[in-house]
Amino acid sequence: MKSTIAIGCDPNAIELKNTLIKHLKSLNFETTDYGNEDPIYANTALKVAQAVASKKHERGILLCGTGIGVALTANKVPGAYAAVASDSYSVERSIKSNNVNILTFGAQVMGAETAKSLLTTWMNSVYEIGGRSQAKVERIHEIENSFSPSSSNCAILNKKKLIDLADVYTANIFPLGNKIYVVAGSENESPSYIQEFNKTETTLISSAPGGTMSLIPVPGSTNHLVSVMGLFPPFIGFDAGIFLHTLKEGKWSTRNVIHLPFAHRCEFLSVNGVNHLFVASCSKYKANPDDWKQAGEVYGVVVGDADTCAWKPTLILNNLFKNHGMTKSVINGLECLCVSGTEGIFSIRPNTTGSYDVEQLFDQEVSEFYYVDFDNDGVDELVTIEVFHGNSLNVYKKTLNKWVKTYTSALSFGHGLTVGKFNGESVIIVGSRRESEALEIHKVFNVATGDIRKFIIEEGVAPTQTRLFNHEGIDYILSANQKKNEVAVYSSHSFYTNSTKA
Repeated sequence: MKSTIAIGCDPNAIELKNTLIKHLKSLNFETTDYGNEDPIYANTALKVAQAVASKKHERGILLCGTGIGVALTANKVPGAYAAVASDSYSVERSIKSNNVNILTFGAQVMGAETAKSLLTTWMNSVYEIGGRSQAKVERIHEIENSFSPSSSNCAILNKKKLIDLADVYTANIFPLGNKIYVVAGSENESPSYIQEFNKTETTLISSAPGGTMSLIPVPGSTNHLVSVMGLFPPFIGFDAGIFLHTLKEGKWSTRNVIHLPFAHRCEFLSVNGVNHLFVASCSKYKANPDDWKQAGEVYGVVVGDADTCAWKPTLILNNLFKNHGMTKSVINGLECLCVSGTEGIFSIRPNTTGSYDVEQLFDQEVSEFYYVDFDNDGVDELVTIEVFHGNSLNVYKKTLNKWVKTYTSALSFGHGLTVGKFNGESVIIVGSRRESEALEIHKVFNVATGDIRKFIIEEGVAPTQTRLFNHEGIDYILSANQKKNEVAVYSSHSFYTNSTKA
């Protein structure tokens, strides 16, 4: 048998419903019957629509006297898209042009044989991902998201402020030993701090120079952190570089280990027991904030003992303009460091000769990105913010070795992209640093059809960096809320103190 079809009707359509159930069985489809006794057809229609929208069923069938009432009801449920069966061409196009997932029938206006014929046509029709109707269907989803009653709230998450920090930019969370720590750094001349998660005491990491873009642990060490500091808005960074922070006798000390003007991102990749630090600059030189004439650079640094190693950088790339994104990703079965810019996305991995292998993965301008297998088919999807500090969130699925955009959503100065699981659902976390200044969660229901729904977690916060993490069985969203000068976490969990509803 193929996938199970949801079906339901009001008392006027019981006979036709039973006929269509038998017909679906002849077409090798099983059905789940959501009832026929409620004279308020909207109640049954709601059950079927919710079951289809939640992906419990791929498609649904609804029946009433005309098919209109159940269609109107189903279309009130986000993710349910219903059309009234009328003629063979319209039924076929309802899938191929509109990607509807519910078909409705009128038992008082249509005979059984006609209904069976139309149902056969509908079940045999397939929506073409990336076809000429893709942009039209995406626009329907955008409009739905913008008017959704839940678009101003995200299932009402609880919020807890962790750290107060003026012009906060960097927020990260990671283990050091057997404890979990949150770190925060400012975009301006403010200190950086560390705090054990679920504790209140905050410890100074560094008081200067500020301009903290990244703050990460050195793998295998419980008393060393690395940061990018010295890049201030708007792109003032002649003295930027990599700084090593060392914990000794309860206090952190800081020293500059690599001078790299306009340094912007750093990340570690451990390969065969060797720690490689990757460092990227957004430009080699900027005469003014709008000067993007020179490309940024990406360097690799082998880091042994953090206190004694040479911190000698090796140039890997020098032709990537407006570099902004940097993440670790598994490419062709191997963990790589990936970077993005005007020229697209590139993977980097140390090789056995002491140099680095570089491969272009995507050829469009990208600000931030993640590779993630949302639908568990063994092939990663691609999530991007485009273009540099861009105005759109995008999701691509690889189809016939080509990237096909299945979802897009407007941003304003897009920033702080993270993907993963939250409360058992596949989600995208992203923010806008302009206009609404909103922290958003996009829930992924069906990446192939673009069924991804946007919810606002909180407006007026201007997120710069976000993280998803789980601690003691509870999922959290960490966000550097620059507009509010705070690092905060959001969760469905009720915080025991100082909680507010977001």
